[in-house]
Amino acid sequence: MKIYILLNHVPTEEQVKDLRQKGFNEFVEPTDQIKKIWSNIDPYLNEMSRNKLSSIIIDEILENKANAVWIQGENGMTFSIVSILIPYGINCYYATSKREVNEVQMPDGSIQKNIYLSARSILKIYSIKPFNYQFLVLTPDTGFFYLINFNNSLTSQTILILIRS
Repeated sequence: MKIYILLNHVPTEEQVKDLRQKGFNEFVEPTDQIKKIWSNIDPYLNEMSRNKLSSIIIDEILENKANAVWIQGENGMTFSIVSILIPYGINCYYATSKREVNEVQMPDGSIQKNIYLSARSILKIYSIKPFNYQFLVLTPDTGFFYLINFNNSLTSQTILILIRS
């Protein structure tokens, strides 16, 4: 099986071994253009620009006919891409590890922290469920109630509810 690797770092030997155990034998690296885009997501991009970048990345993944994507990076962009790929039947994976911290008090009173990462694993993202949340907000200064709806795209719609007392 073929997996497209969309990361900001080079996978470790242990991670590649884990992928091979999951049945992946072909690893696709992004083009230099995609690597540059992925490693430099501007947090101030407007929605239209973010969507354009997402579509460039998704187009490359689809063109490579990958069975899966190992994806990690800027949270919003990662969520957006995974949300689009899963309905296409492309499995998405992420890496995780256990962090162990050992603190040692030094003779001068300072604390030295030794951080160890172990139990690294690559896990599948099974689905992203649709959601719709509603909040009813009372504004004390006006006495008005506002009904705020949030949906999957994290857009909101506000409806003013007037209540007579």
